[in-house]
Amino acid sequence: MAWQATQFCMLSDSSLSMGAGPLADLASRAIRSKSLCEAMPICANGGGNFMRICTGNSCIMTTPLFAAASAIVYAVVTHAASGALYVKIKHTVVGVGDFLTIYWHLNPDQYFDAMLSRKGQPISAGTRIGTMGNTGWSTGTHLPFEVRFDRNHDGVFTSDKLVDPYVY
Repeated sequence: MAWQATQFCMLSDSSLSMGAGPLADLASRAIRSKSLCEAMPICANGGGNFMRICTGNSCIMTTPLFAAASAIVYAVVTHAASGALYVKIKHTVVGVGDFLTIYWHLNPDQYFDAMLSRKGQPISAGTRIGTMGNTGWSTGTHLPFEVRFDRNHDGVFTSDKLVDPYVY
């Protein structure tokens, strides 16, 4: 299905409401640069299973990315097949369950390098985890942002556990 663009940021405030789910405002907290938000759309694919945050031609590899909510660093990885750099963060919502946020195509910089030693460690909301990049099978700087929910509480976050991040 075709990508559908939705305005990501309000001009007057960079702390946005993206929905009312248990991890409300994840995407807006992942990218908090107001200057880029003014023109940054969210492109949610028709299947609703991930969000591609991009700025089109104005996108540069200096856009900082932040942990959307306090959690535990689950993995900091280079994808074996594509070479894409990504970070996974596991969020536990009491009474609901575990969520995993995934930030893809990160830039290979000092922020990604610093995350390599943080696996299993707590991370606070708003901590810089990397920089938007163009690693792996990518044709431009952007951020595919995934949210997965462990519905059956088995501790495994396979692709069938993807949820629409727009409602969170």
